[in-house]
Amino acid sequence: MVKQLNISSLSLNDGQTKGPCPRSAACFLRESLSSVLLVGGDTGDAGHRLADIWRLETGEVSSYNSGSGGGGVGSDDASPSENAAVWTELHPGGHQHAMCARSNAAATVANGRLLIFGGWEASGLAPLDSLAVLDLPANRWLDVSSAQQQLTAPASAMPVDPSAADAMTSSSSAATSASAPAPTALVNGTPQTAGQAATLVSSTVAACAPNGAIAPGGADMHGDPGCGAELAAAAPAPRGQPSLSALTDGSAALLFGGWDGQQRYDDLWRLDCSTWQWQLLQPSGSKPPARADHVGIVWRYCDCGHWKDILVVMGGSSASGLLDDVWLFDVDTTTWRQAHCGGPIPKARSSHAAAAIRTCLLVSGGQAKGEVLGDLHILDLATLTWRPAQWSPQGPPQLCRHGLAATGPTSMPGPPDAALPTAGTAAEQEAGAVAWVFGGFDGTESSGQLHRIQHPLAADPVADDAAEAEVSRALPSGVPLTIADLEDAAEVEAMPSWKQIRRLHAAALAKGLDQYIDPPSGYTCWTAHYLRRRPCCGNACRHCPYGHANVVKSAD
Repeated sequence: MVKQLNISSLSLNDGQTKGPCPRSAACFLRESLSSVLLVGGDTGDAGHRLADIWRLETGEVSSYNSGSGGGGVGSDDASPSENAAVWTELHPGGHQHAMCARSNAAATVANGRLLIFGGWEASGLAPLDSLAVLDLPANRWLDVSSAQQQLTAPASAMPVDPSAADAMTSSSSAATSASAPAPTALVNGTPQTAGQAATLVSSTVAACAPNGAIAPGGADMHGDPGCGAELAAAAPAPRGQPSLSALTDGSAALLFGGWDGQQRYDDLWRLDCSTWQWQLLQPSGSKPPARADHVGIVWRYCDCGHWKDILVVMGGSSASGLLDDVWLFDVDTTTWRQAHCGGPIPKARSSHAAAAIRTCLLVSGGQAKGEVLGDLHILDLATLTWRPAQWSPQGPPQLCRHGLAATGPTSMPGPPDAALPTAGTAAEQEAGAVAWVFGGFDGTESSGQLHRIQHPLAADPVADDAAEAEVSRALPSGVPLTIADLEDAAEVEAMPSWKQIRRLHAAALAKGLDQYIDPPSGYTCWTAHYLRRRPCCGNACRHCPYGHANVVKSAD
């Protein structure tokens, strides 16, 4: 189905209203149903990275919830003016050393808290492993981050500014010379070559006095000696360009991939959002190739009545070049699997942006083989099918290292007894979601433009397949195919049962149906079309498209 996207550009800086300066490699993420956050980034000037935080009140909905889950700090009396997007700079109190200037970091919102991890420090010479946490309702930094020293790279350290060094690379977005000096990072005060930074390092929580000063014996961000509660837990090595995405219930966040100037990572970490301890996960099955500059987003869906979270990873740069693959991590089973998607596959790319809206992943721009892309693609996560997108009145912006965030109802409605803040009210569901694009690099300079994509996935679909439309009229959704529905029903009736099954399944696939009636038993049988929407369930389904990958093998 073709989606009609209405794209417009907004200018909110009128000379009187202050807004964020142009930048790329910033974090731009959903906060609530009607607000988006902008964190840090790179202005494009050498050594000028940012530590500012802005809130965009979009004015798209009249109110939003403040409950748990993927975000939400507002209340009914704090709603923005209708249809009036406004920037506001935040000036948090609390632990003042929690946030340092950085670019290419990863961020997410969980239970009203903004989590920021990694990135490249102010000079762009060293990767970070610090975790900063901002309590959004209180507008106050929390003292839960790893006690990091102020990073000072030696003068000989190789510049590793990805936004400049690889904006127009032909294969890898982070290629480094074998003879170039390795960037240096300080991990808990110990100098380490970034490429040799330990995968497992101690996570330290700095102890702060109530007024925000470092408590006696504490360690501050500038390397002053002191105390710190050493936790018996591992933590990710310093890195930039990873992905970080909170689980739907806000209990934890998943960190994947990244780059330290020497190597890309394929490790997957879970951050507990109550203890602030990291856990290195050891998923079963094949895992994605190491990568950076990818997108990684948690998506919630219903699997046979059970709601679960899936981490969707798409694209990025690897040691061998740019990627166009899609991988799914099942949080419940801790299993990776590669999604073999149908439809027109987008170009391999890195430094792109994405947002999950209902059952779809909206992917914007990026860089690919010497060009900055100006395109939009929609991945139907329910069927793992890429679909074309059409737009008006203007085309999508040509950007890489930009941000894309969605406001409004973006999640599938959950079970009646489970409130989901991102689902929205009935009126908001009808209005649909809106996607926002900000900043980025256009091939020449950093952008400060804000773009609005109206109802990208709630638009009226245009039927581009007459046969599919005919099937939808003849067979209502959810009705299994039977032999009687076939044009050559009499001929199929005379076939042996195994041929009848093959004939029915092929016909059901051609019609895009989820089920058919098994002739010998009369039971309903799932088609591969349906089974591709989820990982292998382990129940040895007849038409499993994964070769029964999760079926427990007999000891015999």
